[in-house]
Amino acid sequence: MRLTWCTLLFLIYCTCAQAQTSEISVWNKWCIHTDTPVLFSGANNLILIYSPQYKAQDLLVKSLDQSLKIGKPEIKGDTIMLMAMPYLKYSKRMRLAVLDAHTNKTLKTVSFTAESTPQPTARLGTIPAGEAIRKEIIYQSALRVSFDNSFYNYPYRVKSYVFKVSYTGVNVSIPVKGLLIPTDIVMEIKRAPEGATVTFTDIKATCPECDTRTLPDLNIKIKN
Repeated sequence: MRLTWCTLLFLIYCTCAQAQTSEISVWNKWCIHTDTPVLFSGANNLILIYSPQYKAQDLLVKSLDQSLKIGKPEIKGDTIMLMAMPYLKYSKRMRLAVLDAHTNKTLKTVSFTAESTPQPTARLGTIPAGEAIRKEIIYQSALRVSFDNSFYNYPYRVKSYVFKVSYTGVNVSIPVKGLLIPTDIVMEIKRAPEGATVTFTDIKATCPECDTRTLPDLNIKIKN
């Protein structure tokens, strides 16, 4: 009986030890879902690695496939950061290994998948192009940048735009610096008749380490 209990305790200990070594989180900062290992082609991918069991300086990071190119790891606080880029011309396998810096033992291996990155588009708060109820349009406070049908979430920001609305006897054009919706635009949306289309055009957006770009026009038809 004593031998049986000793064996059981040993197995429990081994299981716990294995569970601890797997407590290493690896994720792409610019993916909406941290539990989804995705890299985006032709876009910025910042891989973050954190473990409650290991100090960052006690870990090594290694790409196991030519299709996954990684930059030099940097440590910020208790987190390892490194740039990564998929090169699928070599293969579809993109594996990243996290190793113990002292024993060179592999602690965790993550297999990434690749997705193409759609062009950024503008939306009025939570409203995409199309049509919306007037109250819902007025409720929105700023123009946002989104990547439709993608998990990509790089921090683009609207720098400027021009608001336009036209209907019988009225032709309004209001240039705006920044992303916020000023009061004069809110008043124009309130005055416009049902069925009128408000347009946000010449939308300029930028992001860290990238040039300013012009986004497609955003058109929203007013419903009462």
